[in-house]
Amino acid sequence: MKIPSYVFVGLLVMSLLFVNSVQSDTPRVIAVEISGFQYNPNPIIVEPGETVTFEVSNKDSTAHTFTVNGDTLLDLPGGSSDSLNYTAPMSEQVLPITCDYHSSMKADLKIQASSTSGTTNSTSSAGTSTSVTTSTSDTTSSSITDVPFPTAFFLIGLSLIILIRRRSLFL
Repeated sequence: MKIPSYVFVGLLVMSLLFVNSVQSDTPRVIAVEISGFQYNPNPIIVEPGETVTFEVSNKDSTAHTFTVNGDTLLDLPGGSSDSLNYTAPMSEQVLPITCDYHSSMKADLKIQASSTSGTTNSTSSAGTSTSVTTSTSDTTSSSITDVPFPTAFFLIGLSLIILIRRRSLFL
């Protein structure tokens, strides 16, 4: 039995799209610096249900923890770094970030849906200023990236198969 060329090409394109999509699903990295008994940035903003990678570096000479809502996620000796993946709760809320060793160290983890405009977080410490701008997309418009990925691959593959088959009928 001979496989028609349009079926072969369609399956090949769908598999290439699948491999490319799987490789691009990496969590957003959020660098957190502990310095001068403070967490920076503060607040940290993530979307509901978003999985992020926290890369936490302790620049102080004493040990600190990275504790979110009472759960100690990292215990860092002075001058060390570590990272972890974290999935935010599905509901919008503000969770406390604290240090188990130093009760005065506090920050906020804000779980909030992205807005239609960019937000700017500014922090100031010991006369230096850092500004981090986060841009967000318009959530009211719809595009192919809003379609669940198995459905998108099916539709793209089906479209290619139909296009190739129709063109072959006219050749």
